[in-house]
Amino acid sequence: MKASIGTCAAFVGTLLGGVGMMISLLFLLLVIDFALGFCRAWRAGRVSSSKLRGGGLKFVFYFLSIVVMAAVQAATSQSTGMTIPLRDVFVAYLCVNEGLSCLEHLSYFGVPVPEKIRERLRAYRDNLCTSK
Repeated sequence: MKASIGTCAAFVGTLLGGVGMMISLLFLLLVIDFALGFCRAWRAGRVSSSKLRGGGLKFVFYFLSIVVMAAVQAATSQSTGMTIPLRDVFVAYLCVNEGLSCLEHLSYFGVPVPEKIRERLRAYRDNLCTSK
C-alpha cells in the first residue's frame, strides 16, 4: 500500500516538474483560501454548492496549468539548451494571487491587514500580467 501511494506521489511530482517549496506554498495558500472563503460565505449566509464546486475545481485547474507550464518549460529547455523558469514564475504568480485572496478574506473578518499591502500585491500581480 505504501509503495503504491509513494509511486502515485512520485508520478504526480514528476508531472508538476518536481514538488518544491513553491508548489507546497501554493497548495497551502489554496487550502487556506478555500477554508476562509467557506467561513466567509457561512458568516454571510451565502453558502453555495456551485461556489464550493468552483473552489474545488480551482485545485484541479491549477494542477493542470502547472503541468502545462512544466511541459512548456521542459520543451523550451530541450529545444534551446537553456532552462527558462517558466513554471516557477507561473507558480509565483498563482501564489501572489492566492495570497491576495487570503488577505481579502482576513480583512473581511476584521484582521487589520493594511490596505497598502493589498494595493502593492494587486499592483505586483497586475504588472506581472501586463509587463512588456
